[in-house]
Amino acid sequence: MLIKPVRCLVPSLLFGCMIVLLGCEPTYAPRKTLDLRPRVLQISDHHGGTRHCTLVHDDVWYQSLGPELVIHDSDRGLRITSVEIGDFGTVGPISDMVLFKGDLWVVYAFDRVVRFSLSNPRRPDEIRSWDVGDLGLYPLEISQADGRLWVSGRDGVTAMDDLGDVKLASLGRVGRVVNSPSGLLATSGRRVHQVDDGAYVGSASDLQPLPERFGVPGGLVFMLQSSKGATFGVMGPDVREIDSKPILGTVRSVRILDDRLFVLGDRMLLSRVGTRAW
Repeated sequence: MLIKPVRCLVPSLLFGCMIVLLGCEPTYAPRKTLDLRPRVLQISDHHGGTRHCTLVHDDVWYQSLGPELVIHDSDRGLRITSVEIGDFGTVGPISDMVLFKGDLWVVYAFDRVVRFSLSNPRRPDEIRSWDVGDLGLYPLEISQADGRLWVSGRDGVTAMDDLGDVKLASLGRVGRVVNSPSGLLATSGRRVHQVDDGAYVGSASDLQPLPERFGVPGGLVFMLQSSKGATFGVMGPDVREIDSKPILGTVRSVRILDDRLFVLGDRMLLSRVGTRAW
C-alpha cells in the first residue's frame, strides 16, 4: 500500500488570512452632513452704481445712482443732497421714477415702490413704501395712463390705487402702460397686449406716450428689440408704425426731453427733433 505525502496547509492558510486582512484595511471617510448654518453675503465696500434713470423738474434734477436718489441743481449740475432708504445691498437699485400729483414716485428694482413728498423739491421726504407683498409683483417700471399710476414688472402690472388687482400676470415680464383708443396697452417681450383682457394688438418691446407738441395726437414712441438690432420710432394711436429707424445692437432706453427723442444703446446715443423722417 502506497501512502501519499500530505502537504502542510498551515503556511498557505496564514498567507491567505494576511491578504484578506490587508484588503480590509479601514480608511477614513468624512461623514456627510447637511450644513444648516445661515449663509450671509456682506458687502464691505462699494463705489457708485448704475445710473438707470433721470428726471428734471423745474430747477431740480433727480438722478438714480444704484439705490441712491441724488438731487442736483439743474442749471449748474451741482450736487445738492442724496436720499438713501436703506444700506447698500439691503434694497434694490432705482430702476424708474415719475412725477404724479405733485409727488415723486420711485421704483427700487424687484423690491419696492416709494412715494416722496416734494414740498421741498431739494429735500425729498419719504411718505410711504410698498414692498413686493403689497404690490403682488416684482416692480421694475412705473407709468401714468388713464389718470392712474401703474406699476409693472415681473409677474404683471397693477394700478397703485387697486393693488389687489394684478393684470397680465400670465405673461411674465410686463412693460409700461399707455393709453389707446381701444383701451390701456402694455408690452410683454415683443408683443403689445390690452391690459384688461390680454388681447394681442401689435408688436413693440417698449411703448411711451408721445407729447402732443410733436403733432401726432395719441401717438406713441416705440422700440422693438431683436437679437441683433432694434427698431425705434413713432406709432399712431392704432399701434401702427408711422416713422422708424433700425439700428444694430441693444437699445437700453428711449426718452423724450423737451422737443428731442433720445435713444441710448450699448455703443451709441442718438437723438432727433420732432417727428420728421430720419
